[in-house]
Amino acid sequence: MPLISTILAIFAGLAFAIQGPTNTKLSFQIGNLEAAMVSFIGGIVTLGLMVIFIGDGDFTQIINAPFWMWLGGLCGAAMVLIITYSTPLLGAAFTITIIMFGQLLMGILIDAFGWFNTNPIRIEPMRLLGCAAIMVGLLLVYTSKRISEGAASINKKISIIVILAFLAGSTGGIQAACNSNIANYIGKVEGSMLNFIVGLLITTVALIISKKGSLFKKEERPLRTGIKPWMLLGGLYGAIGILVNVMVTPIIGITLLVTANMFGEIGGSVIMDATGFMTHKIKMNKWRYIGLLCIFAGVFMV
Repeated sequence: MPLISTILAIFAGLAFAIQGPTNTKLSFQIGNLEAAMVSFIGGIVTLGLMVIFIGDGDFTQIINAPFWMWLGGLCGAAMVLIITYSTPLLGAAFTITIIMFGQLLMGILIDAFGWFNTNPIRIEPMRLLGCAAIMVGLLLVYTSKRISEGAASINKKISIIVILAFLAGSTGGIQAACNSNIANYIGKVEGSMLNFIVGLLITTVALIISKKGSLFKKEERPLRTGIKPWMLLGGLYGAIGILVNVMVTPIIGITLLVTANMFGEIGGSVIMDATGFMTHKIKMNKWRYIGLLCIFAGVFMV
């Protein structure tokens, strides 16, 4: 059962890897916050259908759940927005790697101290060595970007985006723990759907504030070429990933969940960067290859 759950978590990571560029392409057409809204709506529709046909929980039990378990939706909104903003600037693989590194560190802390009602798992030297290897890999991938695009392209704005991506990633471990806990009250599918509902509410409020009260205020977008149907599937990928994570977290724990997600996300993102599939093509030089090998080795050690 743990092996099957780990494989499922890898596929969940692949779904997240595809979700990022999908939302980014949509954001070029309608805006970042608007794309996040569409993604959350798509997830709600997907999970809503699942609730109707296979749901076995009870939404009314939400009144018995501690308020902190609602944080999963807040963390999810932060993740979707940061990935949408940063993917065009950093590339899919680098964005996912930064986010997953933050998620990995938070996952280790959650497991080590038993935060968010999880069972404590002792920190082993191999896990710390794995984190160090991932950090080295990140630095090498960062170096490869400077070489391929020029030092001038790595400016203050890029550095801020990297920091925000790391902070957003650190909320990922919190999201997994909150979603897993709230599923015990209202059901796995229902808990996943609640995550998207909260995310949609937060994104809608942010959009209204940014538009100064006018939700449907139009803006000229120079890259607008028309919305393709596949651009609307970000919510579907997110719903699949979140639901799978909710199902397997009690079996494999937060740290192993995050590392399995990393395999799927980084692997999928590397393929997209190298081929230019749904994102701009990034030249794969030797530093990038070495960095990615360090990252995969670090994930394996963790």
